[in-house]
Amino acid sequence: MSVNPPIPHDKSLDNLPALAEEGYLFIKNRVERYHSDLFEARLLGQHVICISGEEAVKLFYDAERFQRKGAAPKRVQKTLFGVNAIQTKDGKEHLQRKQLFLSLLTPSAEKQLAKLALEQWQAAAVRWELADNIVLFDEAKEILCRIACHWAGVPLQEAEVKVRAEEFAAMVDAFGAVGPRHWKGRRARAHSEQWMEQIIEDVRAGKLKAEKGSVLHTMAFFKELDGNPLAQITTREFGSVQKNFDQSALIRIGRKIRSCLFHKAEAIQLKDIVVQAKA
Repeated sequence: MSVNPPIPHDKSLDNLPALAEEGYLFIKNRVERYHSDLFEARLLGQHVICISGEEAVKLFYDAERFQRKGAAPKRVQKTLFGVNAIQTKDGKEHLQRKQLFLSLLTPSAEKQLAKLALEQWQAAAVRWELADNIVLFDEAKEILCRIACHWAGVPLQEAEVKVRAEEFAAMVDAFGAVGPRHWKGRRARAHSEQWMEQIIEDVRAGKLKAEKGSVLHTMAFFKELDGNPLAQITTREFGSVQKNFDQSALIRIGRKIRSCLFHKAEAIQLKDIVVQAKA
């Protein structure tokens, strides 16, 4: 009879600092370190098992063994995910939401997103040539905000770009945080959801035109499993929350830029780099 090898155990007292530092690579780095597709760790004082690979995905999606409801702490839902977002759904509800998101990520939509990204970064590079110095992370937040809203069909005035970008970033930055950062993220989500709630209500009422097939139009007229539109009381819980899901994914790219290019939050001067690249 074969005996399974012991599961590697990461020796850190708590892996939260490492998770915050390494982000998406946290599991991958340890899978490679321990030459194992699973290992034990500690997060916030709790014992956890991390898994990776094709078999792990199949196991994770086995509804008989795992459920999403109740897994995400409320403080995370109040900032990063949003209450009643797809990450908290199980069964048919989750499948329906998943199909909704997948329907928006068509090859043509992905090409449009890439085109928008290229245009926005190139436009920013032109502006940077006239600046003595720039803070790349701050610039990235606004660029990604413009890209996300334009791609989703959400109207965004130039005067509100900075405010919206800061709110989106604050929601992501609040993930796992305590104290002022957490409450800043909660306020940002509440304010952002109110903004999106009004936009969706205007689309439904015909006050604001949304192109059919756009993210905004699709979200505004999404129907529940029973065939009914979402009740007005749940607009904030779904329309704005799910819309912000698209934006927060892009903002996380901005955080990755910061982690790669910044040391102790020092600003990086890019004017010479941009000029040389154009030359």
